[in-house]
Amino acid sequence: MHKDTKFLSTSILGVRVDIVSKNRALGEILHLARLNRPSYVVTVNPEQMYDAYYDLAFKRILNESDLSLCDGTGVLLASYLFPPRVKERVRGSEILPEILRMTANLKMNIKVVLQKGSLSTKVAIEKYLSLIGIPKDRFKVTDEVDDASTANITLFAMSHYKANQYIANCVSKNHLGLKINIGGSFDYLLGLQRTPFPFLRCLGLEWLYRWMTRPCYRAKRVFKAVILFPLLLLSTKISLTLFGTKE
Repeated sequence: MHKDTKFLSTSILGVRVDIVSKNRALGEILHLARLNRPSYVVTVNPEQMYDAYYDLAFKRILNESDLSLCDGTGVLLASYLFPPRVKERVRGSEILPEILRMTANLKMNIKVVLQKGSLSTKVAIEKYLSLIGIPKDRFKVTDEVDDASTANITLFAMSHYKANQYIANCVSKNHLGLKINIGGSFDYLLGLQRTPFPFLRCLGLEWLYRWMTRPCYRAKRVFKAVILFPLLLLSTKISLTLFGTKE
């Protein structure tokens, strides 16, 4: 079951993806943050879609989001098989600086929840938030996920599966404010990870660069996104075409 949204969307492997531009996505994020009600945004990539196919509870979390963004070339290409077609990727790493700038300009409260052991440290993120003009009394950086937050925007900097489960739990408990999982985006923003070369990004080969720079860490995730996900897409499309089987 998909949540009704104001946007045109497609369904790929049963996961809703909203067809929005980067600017429109940022406008909706601002709108949700100003409402200050329980809400959340997901950035969907091939790895998440593959996991959601076999985990109905996780699929429900993605589909009940207020905004579901295409964060990956694989998702964009998959929409050719499952129209309507997604026209633009909206990467978490690209919208994070805009979200932080928006927070600073509009004097909103922000909270960052870190995964323990992440490259981006509490001190480094706090320093960055201060440098871009967010007063110290308007932000909080922590690795605690259980406390209710009064922040307009809460950013979860952790693995997608864990973060989205925490986010859904917060929303179910009516914790106010907008929740977004931005994964490892702070690692790139703070310069702790090198951004893939522009030509690789244009070709949709960011995964290749990330795998080459951290082969052991990325091997399993790349295999899932680049090998298993396309195979699942093709088998599902064939089943739908030949037998009318549901996703």
